[in-house]
Order: sequence, then C-alpha cells, then structure tokens
Amino acid sequence: MQSNKSYLKHQEHFSEILNFIYQVINPACRDRFEIHVVQQAQRVVAEKENSPKQLLVLARNLLKSYQWLREEVRQYGPKVYQLDPCIAQNPALVDKVEKYHTLWFLANFRKQAQTYLAHGQARRQLLDLIEIIGYFELKYPLFRKKLQSLDTEIFFQIPQLIVLQALKSRNYALCLYLGKNCEARLKDLQQLILDNDLERIEDNLIRGQNSKTARLLQAVSIELSRSQPQLFNEMMEIALLLEI
Repeated sequence: MQSNKSYLKHQEHFSEILNFIYQVINPACRDRFEIHVVQQAQRVVAEKENSPKQLLVLARNLLKSYQWLREEVRQYGPKVYQLDPCIAQNPALVDKVEKYHTLWFLANFRKQAQTYLAHGQARRQLLDLIEIIGYFELKYPLFRKKLQSLDTEIFFQIPQLIVLQALKSRNYALCLYLGKNCEARLKDLQQLILDNDLERIEDNLIRGQNSKTARLLQAVSIELSRSQPQLFNEMMEIALLLEI
C-alpha cells in the first residue's frame, strides 16, 4: 500500500515538472498535464483484451512518450527548473514534450476521457465514426488529401458521409446518437434513394458535385450536426485527431 502511494505521489510530482517544462516551451498554453490521463491509459493497456485497437494504440503511445520524458528529465536532476534559458538548445526535448502534449490531449478528449474510454454507447459510436472516416480515407485518395490538410470541405462532407453510410448499411445507430429526432427523415431518404444509386451518389459527394440527392443528404446532415452541436463537434474533433 505504501509503495503504491509513493508511486502515485511520484507521478503527481513528475506531472508538475512536465507542466513547468511545457509552460517554458509554450507560455500561452493553459493546458495542464493531469495524471489521471496517464492512469487511465495504464488501465486501457492492462485490459487490452477489452480495449479497441485505436484506444489501445493511443494509450501505448502515450505511455511510451511518458516514459521517454521521465528518462530524459532525470538527466537534469535538480537543474530541471533552470531549463528556461537553454530550452531551445535541446530540440529533442522540445519535440518529445510537444508530441506528449498531442497524445495527452487526445487521451484527455476535452475532459471526456472517462466517458469515451469507459465501456458504453459513447465509445461504440466514436469508434463507428472513426471507422467511417477511415473507410473513405482508404477508398478515396482525394478525401485522404483533404483529410490530411484539414480542408474545410471535409467538415461539410463527413456529416453527409455518415448519413450515406447509414443508408448503405441500414444501420442508423450513429445518426440517432448524434441527432435523436432524425429517424423519420432517414427513413424517408432511404425510400427515395435506390440501393444501386448509393455508390454513384457517394462518388459524386466525394468530388463535391452537386445534385438533388446531394442536397437532400445535406439537409439531413445539417439536422444531424445541429441537434446536439457540442456532442457532434467534440466527436468530430476527436475522430479527426485520431485518424490523421
């Protein structure tokens, strides 16, 4: 019990050191490295049989980066708080801290770590969203290029692709999770669009070609994104950060 308390205390102390270093590197940033994110990552790895691949990779990368920083900072000893004048002379440390911040940010999920890392509906829908984005990224080089550059067009295309994928699979779960009142609109759209037209519609949508069907998809997708805007934007942000 004592050793466990000592380890937790050490983790908290090291988080404070990382917070100090990151403030030196990026004074304008207000993020603080909270230790519960590392502890949650440790639990995901410990329960790897029940952890989805994307989250397991993220957790392992976070812990790997965390361990590297521990070893790097150990070299400074008590002088770690004197890094200010010479931080630019250690680009490797700066690079690793920045990468750790990115991983930590992803794992923290904008204060939704407990929701998305826990077993439940939220995680299932997030993984469905990641799978949809990944599917179109692999299938269409044009979409992959837009995704990698975060072209503003993808923020309009992805909601439409979510709707289109729901029609193709006849599985509305993600749509109903994001837009609780859109089931009737989805069923109406399902009746209007023939199954053998879905591939053509998908192809046109990726290329940004406008059509009557595209406008119908857009209308439902707008309803989807506006039903619960905070939830929708948060899931989009997390999925994109994990995917690119």
